[in-house]
Amino acid sequence: MLDLRIEKLRQEYTNRYVTVEGDRPEYRRFQGRIGQVKTVAMNGRALVQWIDSSDRAWYALDLDNLRIVDRPLTHPSTAGE
Repeated sequence: MLDLRIEKLRQEYTNRYVTVEGDRPEYRRFQGRIGQVKTVAMNGRALVQWIDSSDRAWYALDLDNLRIVDRPLTHPSTAGE
């Protein structure tokens, strides 16, 4: 049953753009940034990669603290090309 729930979350969130909401201290450094969900792990956390940074790591974040946003008009790495 858990596998079906995780698969549904993957379908809903994978490749979507998100921003962090809430006031959790450990997420404060991500405020105001837009990231792309790469997948949802089996623990139910989204693996997010921030698009406005040279930091290419994926961060495991609680879905309860993410809000889906529209795709940015320009990707920072392609701006000005």
